[in-house]
Order: sequence, then C-alpha cells, then structure tokens
Amino acid sequence: MKKILVIGLIVAVAGYTALMGFILLFGAGDDEGGRVGIGWISLLMMILAIFLCACQSVQYSQSKPPSAEELLAMDQQADLFQWEGTVYETNVDWTTSLHVTKHQQVGVIQKTAVKNFEHGTASRLQKGTAIYSVKEREDMLVVELHGKTKIYTAHAEG
Repeated sequence: MKKILVIGLIVAVAGYTALMGFILLFGAGDDEGGRVGIGWISLLMMILAIFLCACQSVQYSQSKPPSAEELLAMDQQADLFQWEGTVYETNVDWTTSLHVTKHQQVGVIQKTAVKNFEHGTASRLQKGTAIYSVKEREDMLVVELHGKTKIYTAHAEG
C-alpha cells in the first residue's frame, strides 16, 4: 500500500512539474534568460521523475491459505483436518445455519496430530473417521459423529 502511495505522489509531482515546465518554457515570451532556464530545469525534473517511476519494481504477492499448524497456533482447540493439501475446519460461524446433503465418502482420517500435518491428518477427529463430500458445495466436507453431521469448510487464501 505504501509503495502505491509513493508512486502516486511521484506521478503527481511529475505531472505538476511537467505542467509548470511547459508553461515556463513555451509561455514565457521572455528571452532575458531567467524564465527560460527555469523552464528547462523543470522539464529535466519531469523527465527524471518519470524515469524514477518507470524504474520502480512493483512486486505482487499472493496470499496463501493458512497451514494447519498456523491455525492451531492461533486456536489450540481448533477442530480441523488436512485433505488433499487443503485445511478444513469446523465450527465456522456462517456454516451453523447451512443444511448440506452428505454425498459420497472421499476417505478416512489417517492420524490425529498437532504437528506435521499431511493428507488425512486431523487435530481432533479419530483415526478411521469417514469423510464425505457434500452435494451443494465443493469447498466443504462433512463427517458424522455420534449421529450428528459436522460441516468442515475449506480455508481459502489468507
């Protein structure tokens, strides 16, 4: 954000300098040397400002979804698992009012752990717990525990 503001400021200064340079250079009508020299200096400053803007390297960063370890560091009680490289978490506020339909089994939890998450690792679910897809959405998976369906939502980019 700061880089965008700096570039914007440089462009504004360059524009102002260019305007003043052209006014002084071409609108001076005074050949006594005073204004014409200032006009050339303003023009050179404008070119320098444009050159500096062009040389700015703009870096784009992409945010990535949080890892299971990062989520557990923020909330040690988080109920989550990793499936095919994506971390899924339950007890997400906006999912409490959703009604989803269990579709087909996609696999089972391989192990329970709090570190070194990989495919099939859960923080709370027991080894062997079945995981199901849902018909309505691709970013959710469900498990059934003690007769209740728990919705797990995929963590998108952070």
